[in-house]
Amino acid sequence: MKATLEFDLPEEASEHRAALDGNDWRSVVTELDELLRTWIKHGGLNEMKTPEALQHVRTTLLQSLEDRNLRMHV
Repeated sequence: MKATLEFDLPEEASEHRAALDGNDWRSVVTELDELLRTWIKHGGLNEMKTPEALQHVRTTLLQSLEDRNLRMHV
């Protein structure tokens, strides 16, 4: 099976970029899911209060995005 995507550039530049980066986004989500699963299973955040734990998750997410040169906002 083959699929061809066409974009009218520069008007659809953000859609084009999203299509090109799709696998990287999937990797970020998979990584974050595995991290959360490990923390839940092994109690990795027990010492933190909720705001601190959420900030830790957010920092981890943003670092993963930066490592792959991805941006949430266009």
